[in-house]
Amino acid sequence: MKRLRLKLSNVVKLLLFASCLVIVSGAGAFRGAFTQSGKERKLNVRHFNETPVKVKGVKNLQNEEGWFRDLEVEVQNVSDRPVYFIYVVVSFPDADAIRIAGPDGNVPAKKFALMFGEPRLGDVSNMPWPADPPLNPGDTYVFRMPVEQVRRFESMQADMNLPSWATNRLEVEVQSVSFGDGTGWHKGRKRERLKERELVTHTFKDMPVEFKEVRNLQNGEDWLRDLEVEVQNVSDKPIYFMEVSIHFPNVPPTLTPTPHPDNGFIPKTVTGFGIAYGAYRLINVHELAGPDDVPLKPGETYVLKVPEPLVVGFEYMKKEKKNLPPKVWNKVEMWLHIVNFGDGTGYAGARRSHTLKRWGRSPPER
Repeated sequence: MKRLRLKLSNVVKLLLFASCLVIVSGAGAFRGAFTQSGKERKLNVRHFNETPVKVKGVKNLQNEEGWFRDLEVEVQNVSDRPVYFIYVVVSFPDADAIRIAGPDGNVPAKKFALMFGEPRLGDVSNMPWPADPPLNPGDTYVFRMPVEQVRRFESMQADMNLPSWATNRLEVEVQSVSFGDGTGWHKGRKRERLKERELVTHTFKDMPVEFKEVRNLQNGEDWLRDLEVEVQNVSDKPIYFMEVSIHFPNVPPTLTPTPHPDNGFIPKTVTGFGIAYGAYRLINVHELAGPDDVPLKPGETYVLKVPEPLVVGFEYMKKEKKNLPPKVWNKVEMWLHIVNFGDGTGYAGARRSHTLKRWGRSPPER
C-alpha cells in the first residue's frame, strides 16, 4: 500500500511537471508567434482581369534596415505584344487607415509608383519613338525603388510617427500598360486612342491668355491650312506679342539636343512650330513695344492662323518622315510659349519675366 501510494505520488508529480512544461512551451510558442508576426512583412499581389503584365516576384521584402531601398519587383510581359509603358503601384493599406497629418498639415500619400518607359507613353495616344525600348513578350523587368521614392517613404514614416506594423503589409499591383500602338490596358479594361485628331492645350497659373476655341482640327488632309486658334487677353495689361507653340509629341524630333556646356543640361526637343501675334522682334520679352506696335487689349480676342510657309514646311516634313505611321500626326499639343506686354515684362513659358527700365526708352502710352 505504501509502495502504491509512493507510485501514485510520483505519477502526480510527473503529471504536474509535464503540464508545467506544456504551459511554459505554449507561452514560448505564443510569444515567438507574436514576435514573428510583428516583424514579418506580408505581400498581397493584386491582379486584374486579362492583365498583360504580371508580378512575377518581390525580393528583399524581409530585409532589416533599408528594406524599402532594397525592394525589387519583377514583372513579366505575358501578352503577345511588346509593351512600352508599365505603371506599378506599391501601397500600404494598414498605413492608409492612419490619418495623421505631416508638418505641412497634409496627410502624406502612402502609395509609391514605379514606371517602365517614358512617362509620356502613359497616355496611350502617344506613340513610342525609335529610341524607346519595349518589353517584348515573355521578357521580364525588375523595378527598383527610385531614390526620391525612398526619401518620401522615410519622410512619411518620420512625419507621421508610424508604428512598424503599419508598413508590414504591402500591396503591389500593375495598374496601367501601353502597347505603343494606340492601345493599352488599365485596371482590367482595354484602352484605345481616339481615331480622330486629339488636342491637348496646356495651361498654367495666372496665364494671361485663354484658348477660347480651336476650329477645323478635324478637317481633312489640309487641316493645318484651315486651322484657327481663337485666343483672348484675360490679363489687365495690353499684349504686344504672343506665340503659341504647336507640337506633335508622337513625332520624333529630327535634331539631337546638345548638352549645355556649363551644366550639362540637355534641353527637350520637339517636332512643331509657333504661330504668333505681333512683330517677331518682340519675341524677346525684354524688348519694349514701339509706337507702331498694335496691342491686343484686355478682354479682346484674336484668331491665330498658320502662315502659308509653315503649312508648306509641315507638308514637306511629313513627306520626309513618310516611314512613320499616319496616326503619329493625330496628337496635337498647344502651349502659350511667349507673352510680351511691351513694357519689359511678360511670360516665357510659365515663368513670369521682367527687366529693368532701359535708358532713353519707355513703354508706349496706353
